Amino acid sequence: MPAGASRTIWFTVAGSDQGLSDAQAQFQAASADPAGELTAKLAARQQVDGRTQLSLPGDPALAESATWSKQDLADLTQQADNLQIRDTQEGTVYPAPIGSLPSIRFEGAGFPDYPWMFATDQEYTVFALLAAGQFETAMDGLANGDDLWPDGAGNVESSVLGADAVDVAVYTIRGLYDLADMAASKGDTATQQWADSHAAAMVQRFSGAWWLPGIPQFADSLSDPANTPLMQRWWTGVTPMEAELYPHGVPQPGPRAAIRGAARPGASPDLACAHRRQLINRAIRSAMRTRAASGLSYHFWFMLVAR
Repeated sequence: MPAGASRTIWFTVAGSDQGLSDAQAQFQAASADPAGELTAKLAARQQVDGRTQLSLPGDPALAESATWSKQDLADLTQQADNLQIRDTQEGTVYPAPIGSLPSIRFEGAGFPDYPWMFATDQEYTVFALLAAGQFETAMDGLANGDDLWPDGAGNVESSVLGADAVDVAVYTIRGLYDLADMAASKGDTATQQWADSHAAAMVQRFSGAWWLPGIPQFADSLSDPANTPLMQRWWTGVTPMEAELYPHGVPQPGPRAAIRGAARPGASPDLACAHRRQLINRAIRSAMRTRAASGLSYHFWFMLVAR
């Protein structure tokens, strides 16, 4: 090569979980037009960057970190194809599949240590995805259920939990209210009404389904087939108080019964425990601020507040 000249050399790395021949085909496809692949990737990432512009004149470094975070979220987006669904009991057994999925898209739990689907971390990641304008990925990772309460594992990974986890239910309600607010800001009345009505239905039945007056506390989960409330004292039991909801723009410290004046003992925690929940909510905020300053663990503070 002449002095002062430049030359681009492309390196291709390819693989496949479908065997050698498919890996070779992937290699050939990736090597066919690397310059075009790079151009397409740059265009896609510029589109990601163009969503949700944040201006912080007083803290440009924080604004820059938010800009890079959008790219990090895009990096964590993964797709898996031809899935066989089986209950492996935490890897101790390998039974025949009970079903299959042609394809799923999801956010990996973390990079580079936990790039795979780790429990349901997208339960939290969805908030960041929505804030970053990456709505398609957020929608692809949503779970659903066969009744009012969405099925699926939440933040606690345990085989003794019921099919419906309290944190999943609570954050679904919060997500519906957030969706209604976003739809209203765009004049999308149909979506706003749909989200509001679904959230209202869940709030209306929340206390009756999840509250255990004899403890008194919200259940950790509901078990099939009769949605029997289970109490195992996981930290997720505080999420009904922690996840502030904003129906009609009014902050509330967690799901409240629709009939706020219910006086029947044990029928609703709203009157009996409203003050307690407000104290817990303030304690959680104080604990999280202290945690941020001291580096104490997240779970320690939740255990402290819950007790």
